[in-house]
Amino acid sequence: MHKRRWLPVPVGPVIPHNSIFVDACCRFLRWAAAATFASGPMEDIDVLGRLQSRRRKIRAFSLIVLGVGVILVAGCGRDARKDAPEVGPDDAANTVDSSPEIQRLGGEVHWTKGNERCAVYLNDIAADDLPVVVAATLSLPGVEEVRMTGAQVGDTAALPIVGIPTLRRLRLTDTSITDATIAKVSQQGNLQLLHLHGAPDVTSEGMSAIESLTAMKDLSLSGKNFDDRVLPALTAMSQLKKLRLRGSGVTGDSFESIATLPVVDLELAETDFGNQGMPWIAKMPKLTKLNLWLCKVDDAGVKALDGMTQLTSLNLDNLPGVTDASIDTIVGLSELTFLHLGKTSVSPEGVARLTKLQELETLHVTNLDVPDDVLETLREEMPNLKSLVN
Repeated sequence: MHKRRWLPVPVGPVIPHNSIFVDACCRFLRWAAAATFASGPMEDIDVLGRLQSRRRKIRAFSLIVLGVGVILVAGCGRDARKDAPEVGPDDAANTVDSSPEIQRLGGEVHWTKGNERCAVYLNDIAADDLPVVVAATLSLPGVEEVRMTGAQVGDTAALPIVGIPTLRRLRLTDTSITDATIAKVSQQGNLQLLHLHGAPDVTSEGMSAIESLTAMKDLSLSGKNFDDRVLPALTAMSQLKKLRLRGSGVTGDSFESIATLPVVDLELAETDFGNQGMPWIAKMPKLTKLNLWLCKVDDAGVKALDGMTQLTSLNLDNLPGVTDASIDTIVGLSELTFLHLGKTSVSPEGVARLTKLQELETLHVTNLDVPDDVLETLREEMPNLKSLVN
């Protein structure tokens, strides 16, 4: 009886593996190679036998090539992220203790996402301490948000901060920054939130630079220097969801330029925004929340909202030009869950007609002298009403 000859076929260690499927493939190939390449001495094999042996070897070779391909696909096509270690900042170093100067001088560092990203709040830091705090902020890994307040914050302090490559959210309140800082901000192509409240030295012309911030989702500007000339710079912000222009110089004259933006939440409180801008608001395709508190809008402006059934929140507080003539338009906004009519000229009879708003959850009718019986009727006939402020 002749001994079989085993051919060494190193199919097992082709690639590192830890998959049960890959192991099974490797075991199969070892078995196929052993079973197929085995043969007796050459002198015992006739011509036909040699032919059959050659065919077996060809089939075996094909099986091995196919199996190696399967292993490569299974091993290399596997999601490498499952086995690869996560790369991130050193947890030991990435703690609030790494910024003692910020803590000592009154700033705050808030870590999120497992100490991989942080927000730095620098509120009213003394001018003499700003260089130290700014340097400490720049040394922190993964700074995504910075808040700075106070007139002592000028371009010298702000310019290094707004250049942080990981920055996504920037809030500057009552600062003395100028257009130079805005020009630097405009280079942050991944910035998603920008709040500028009280920056009197920034001009509308300087603000035109923010047209490059196409990833912007939340923009808030307050101050009379931010007027209608700023609006054309927003036209490329195709991801803008929240736009707050409270206390700005916006009047509505240039609102046509942003009428197609996907803004969901729009605030125009404490501005001179008037009826001329309302038809453009009515064209905003995604708008659900509208705050017109203390604007210059009256019944004619509210009329432009006819058919905006997607609105869920409407604030008309402190608009004395809004009367019972607006009630038909208002009750037609069938999806409203929040409505503020305080300090308008709507009568108790007009308020009583609001029972058609069956989805309403919160209603403010302050300073309208609505009698108790009307209020009780509202409570009885509006099943979703949870808060009625009189």
